[in-house]
Amino acid sequence: MSEQMQHATANDEISLTDIFHVLGRYRILLLAVPVICMVVALVVVTQMRSVWEASAFIQVGQVGQVGQVGQVGPQLVEPISRVVARLNSQVFMHKLFSRSVGVIKPSAGLPEQLLYKNSFKAKQIPDTDLIEIKLRAYSSELAEKWALATVDQLRAMHDELAAASVNSMKMQLVALEKNMQSEKTAMKELEQRLALGKVSDTGTVLYLMLYQQKVTGIREMETNKRVLEEQLIPSRTFSTGLRGNIDVSDQPVSPRKGLVVFLAALAGFLGTVFLVFLHNMFRKAEH
Repeated sequence: MSEQMQHATANDEISLTDIFHVLGRYRILLLAVPVICMVVALVVVTQMRSVWEASAFIQVGQVGQVGQVGQVGPQLVEPISRVVARLNSQVFMHKLFSRSVGVIKPSAGLPEQLLYKNSFKAKQIPDTDLIEIKLRAYSSELAEKWALATVDQLRAMHDELAAASVNSMKMQLVALEKNMQSEKTAMKELEQRLALGKVSDTGTVLYLMLYQQKVTGIREMETNKRVLEEQLIPSRTFSTGLRGNIDVSDQPVSPRKGLVVFLAALAGFLGTVFLVFLHNMFRKAEH
């Protein structure tokens, strides 16, 4: 019984010589199938449209924010995490497509939009107020146009969000300047009265107190004016926009024809090897 088992085991073992013998027997098939797969893959990949990728960095806009007196701190128009979520949302994309009708030909609209939806990605650069966007299009020109359209759409939405705060600061500044002018006029009148000496000693003291109050009030208004003006300078209050240039790939990023053809040939070869040995195994079992 033991000898029979050893004999059966010896028969089931496949030596390296057997492997080469099997491969040699089917060598034409092993060569033909990968070549056929390569040709088919080449035909298919040639029919596929080339795709370019564009990437850009967006700096989120901000509005000056009053801290302590004489100090200004930046306030982003919208938190970074919310901006990323907004960019990746279907609502934003729908508005973008509606706004960018002139970017592409109507006949090519649907494929371009689908490619944009499937390829668009936005993420925050850690520890910064920058957001990186990546998208793909069927030409380098369209890739750049879509990136610009995305930034323009976001800028328009952020400008709308920031408008109330910016207009409020400008109105405050105008009101301050008007009040300052009024107070300065009143102070000059007090100066003239005091200079003419037409008031009593008691009146003089009251006028002097009132005059000092005017001086203090004007100084406070001047400080507030400087704070508001500092908030409105371009380094403190600015719109969302591009940081740097839009980077578009020099060559198509998809399809990678060489890789596709190679993988097709490899898959054809490995699949044929598997089927050859499977066929050989069943043939031996029948005998």
